[in-house]
Amino acid sequence: MSVDTSATQVGYQLPPVVKKITENLLCNYSRRYPGIFIATIHTDREAASNWGFPDLVLQGSQTMNFCAEPLFKAYREHWINDSTLSVKFLKPVFADEIITIKGTVVERQETAEGRIDLKIDVWATNTSGNKVITGEARVVI
Repeated sequence: MSVDTSATQVGYQLPPVVKKITENLLCNYSRRYPGIFIATIHTDREAASNWGFPDLVLQGSQTMNFCAEPLFKAYREHWINDSTLSVKFLKPVFADEIITIKGTVVERQETAEGRIDLKIDVWATNTSGNKVITGEARVVI
């Protein structure tokens, strides 16, 4: 499958992905191993409160997975086969928030093999517009 050439240009903005963080979404991910349940800040409001959080907390790995979604939509198998994603977590994400994941191609280089190496800034903002995660993806096409 070929990639739209506009998606390989500096300045290209990935189509944003919007996620409503529901209790179901949190718990399904955090309880994904059958037969294992531990009360954590991700699945138990009392545990979250005991740690000083106002509500259930989205797992960082789930937030990072959400950052991969617009990359997959734009670059398909190139994202799966030849890519990296490095992120920094800035703020916790809580149940009932909405996060919006965005990305922009910031660098494009042609490799000696004739491939295209893209550097893409990615980030997610919460309902209040605060960044909750930032990162950099590399995709080779």
